[in-house]
Amino acid sequence: MTYVLMALGTALLLAYVLYPLSQMGRRSEGNGTDRHPAKLRELMEARSEVLSALKDLEFEYHTGKISAEDYAELKKEYEVKAYSIFQQLDQLEGNNGTSIEERIREAKNRLLQRGSARPDRN
Repeated sequence: MTYVLMALGTALLLAYVLYPLSQMGRRSEGNGTDRHPAKLRELMEARSEVLSALKDLEFEYHTGKISAEDYAELKKEYEVKAYSIFQQLDQLEGNNGTSIEERIREAKNRLLQRGSARPDRN
């Protein structure tokens, strides 16, 4: 009885370990993004961070926390980073016909709308 349970446990453990490996071949047959999931995840996180930084920068400028010169310089730096990230995402995902500038503007607007929908934390 003990050997049967050990064999069953070993079989389950092997199935648990080998299942993801058997799925790797199937995922790579799909679109190009499946071949680079780690890079795609990294770029998506970087995109989120840079768009959030742009949103924070806008807020700080409009509340008078930073000067116009600093705002212009930082905004340009973040936009360059965002542009680079969107270009890399386009290479991985394929372009859907929308310009990078338009996608940045849309993503920034979504973040601003989400931020304005939050209740005040006073």
